[in-house]
Amino acid sequence: MRPLIAEGGEPPLRFLLLSPDLDATGLTLSSDGLLSGVPVQAGTFNFRAAVLSEAEGGRAATQYYRLQVLATPHAPAPASAEAPARASVGVK
Repeated sequence: MRPLIAEGGEPPLRFLLLSPDLDATGLTLSSDGLLSGVPVQAGTFNFRAAVLSEAEGGRAATQYYRLQVLATPHAPAPASAEAPARASVGVK
């Protein structure tokens, strides 16, 4: 699992997947920005996500991401101590 983090904007913030590129990977993006699942194929996948600030009348910002899956696991991998994926999406 890996969270996407928005900087700026007034909570509550909601994340949306804008491109279908992750559909075949076995991964999903939750409305709170958590990228999770078990990859079903290796490869490089580009996707676009949006973050909405409902408190600001639905104001939104988008960000493109590139995800590289090196190998498909046979079982879920243990949680990683890596830092969350971070992008400044410019919601103000």
